Amino acid sequence: MKRWLKALGIKFFRTLGPLIPGRACRSMLRRRVFPMLMDKRVVPNTYQPMRTRECRSLLLANPYVYAHHTIFWFRRFYESHTTRFLRSTLKPGGTLIDIGMNLGHFSTLGAELVGSGGRVIAFEPNPKLCELVGGHLRSQGLTWVDIRNCALGPEEGSVTLTIPGGAVGSSFVSEITNRGAGVEDERVAVPMRIGSNELASVAADDLVIKLDVEGAELEVLRGLEPVLRDQVKAAQIEISPEWLGIEKMKQMQELLTRCGFEILGACASGQPHPIRIDSIESQRDVWCVKPGRVDSFGS
Repeated sequence: MKRWLKALGIKFFRTLGPLIPGRACRSMLRRRVFPMLMDKRVVPNTYQPMRTRECRSLLLANPYVYAHHTIFWFRRFYESHTTRFLRSTLKPGGTLIDIGMNLGHFSTLGAELVGSGGRVIAFEPNPKLCELVGGHLRSQGLTWVDIRNCALGPEEGSVTLTIPGGAVGSSFVSEITNRGAGVEDERVAVPMRIGSNELASVAADDLVIKLDVEGAELEVLRGLEPVLRDQVKAAQIEISPEWLGIEKMKQMQELLTRCGFEILGACASGQPHPIRIDSIESQRDVWCVKPGRVDSFGS
């Protein structure tokens, strides 16, 4: 397909995209049509400020990153259940703890929901992401987002951050093998802090947590246990059986129950239902809620 025709197709579908209602139709376009249009001579393979329906502020997204396709083509967040969770739990003046900030999409939404009278504390071990996202958030005027360049865990120290192929938007606090011939993983030593120590100056008792750290969730929770018990009203946590294993999943279930949470299966619509973490068979998010602290989950 000629370059000018690809450019025309991209412009057409990006204009039409926000109006496409059905998830099935959007999924079909992503699989069958959009790959034919993408061309790095037409659309650069870089992180660019983009608009979404959910935020007034611009978000940094890369059209070639799978999770960013919905932002580029449809102006929608990839994880609609996370949007629902934050809108249902955050109020003006509230506090969001974003652990695993990545490109700051949900820190941005959280900052808009709590307003300048609230607070967002975002933890991200990747120093390149902290610099990139920090500059972008300042350009958007979201000065109440406090980005902390560290990993969280059960003890103070340092850990090795692995960035697969040097891809700035993907990193793991673990040792993994190189993937792909000729692709070298970048490894960086980063500080590890205990979450309860990092949040010692936060007096609020209505904290909301979003936790997504690629398999290190249990270690983060162990360092946060006093805060979880006394100050957190709701948390969204990613559960990946492949990364965690059944024993860690059982320990997460016990820790969260001990801290007083009811555990629900995250969902983009409908009523969330109770779920046991150690019964989960494939990657998904759960909502951990203190009884009586969240009125309801809106659409």
